[in-house]
Amino acid sequence: MQRASVFLSNSSFGTSTANDGTYGLNRLRPGQYTLVVTSVGFSDFTQKVQVGDAPITINVELEPKVIQLREVVISTTAKADWKRNFEQFKREFIGTDANAKQCQYLILMYCTLPIVKRSYC
Repeated sequence: MQRASVFLSNSSFGTSTANDGTYGLNRLRPGQYTLVVTSVGFSDFTQKVQVGDAPITINVELEPKVIQLREVVISTTAKADWKRNFEQFKREFIGTDANAKQCQYLILMYCTLPIVKRSYC
């Protein structure tokens, strides 16, 4: 896999994989390390490795990771939807405190999309 991040946990050694998926970490002191390989859309790979004087080869296979996305709501252009969307906009963007309740809105409806021209608070 190309461009996966490869690093040793709790150290300053790291790299990324080449276009053919190969990688190398050089000039390591002998000892035990935790190898970590990450890539977007895949589960992280971790493995303890014992580094000595001789080079070692570790083949890594990343498993695809299912990512749960938030829902997408598609609605009609009916006035009821527009009003509901505008109320949601006011709650989430302007707020619900005492100052927000004093705001007045001048609204321009263009192509059935709500456009707030000005807000006086």
